[in-house]
Amino acid sequence: MNQINDEQISFSSLFQLRDVIRENNLFEGLNQRNKTALLLTDDILSHGTEKHTIDLSFCDYIQSAHTILKWILETGSAHDGLSSDHDAVLDIAAAFLVKLFHEKSVLPIMADMIFERNRKGRFNHDLVWAFFEAKEPQSLILIANRLKSENQKDVEFAHQLLNFIPGIGTGNMVSADQQYSYVIHWLQDNGPFLHYTGESLQQLHKPSPYVIILEAKYLCKPLYANKAEVAAPLSSKDFQLLDAYSKLDLHHKILLSNYSLSLYRQNPTWWQSWLQYPIAEQIKIAKARTGGRL
Repeated sequence: MNQINDEQISFSSLFQLRDVIRENNLFEGLNQRNKTALLLTDDILSHGTEKHTIDLSFCDYIQSAHTILKWILETGSAHDGLSSDHDAVLDIAAAFLVKLFHEKSVLPIMADMIFERNRKGRFNHDLVWAFFEAKEPQSLILIANRLKSENQKDVEFAHQLLNFIPGIGTGNMVSADQQYSYVIHWLQDNGPFLHYTGESLQQLHKPSPYVIILEAKYLCKPLYANKAEVAAPLSSKDFQLLDAYSKLDLHHKILLSNYSLSLYRQNPTWWQSWLQYPIAEQIKIAKARTGGRL
């Protein structure tokens, strides 16, 4: 019992001892962490095909569930692949950490597991879904890192997951370092204006989990997709600008959004002056300064 209750024991070891604990009536001798971990495990596995459900009612404090789920994933990830049941528990633990507790510190662990499973041809769609459910655009860097991997499976899967970013794809002949650099710069330009779509590998072979909200980029203010709620307050002038902007075709929307952000970063005073012009004049200036490039 001392060995089972040792602070250094991994979840995977506890998982493998479940039958021994039951057969020898040792459950009551477990420490609270191990008791809760086994109850969570039983609850997850009892749901069978019902994904992403878990009962936390037996946890005295919601914070203890957070801590134990994190321990399950952090110590269990080293033994990912132990069994289908073991891995299902890891997947649900990851999903709840991300969705219920908004825990983003586990994203690097999840990324490692995702690509390791892909290398071995093992199922990883639930874990990929949970990874993107963090709704954290900067986590895309963890995927972009694999563009520079020496393992071709890593590279191909990174291309698949980043396919929604223009210029990223297996047909691209530029070097891995150039592709990685491109993703980083793309995130710097678009990260604050990305909206999570919810698309996943369970739905599409090449999902687009994020789209750029061009209106947000044009105003240089974070907006939600439907603009019913905003992350930054909008003035009456902002609404006037959005109304004119909404009537443009996609080509001119992209032109203005790219130019607006570039000018805002270069000189906020000039940017404010540019926004005062009618939309047709804004387009004329943007074309003249960029050569019409998107």
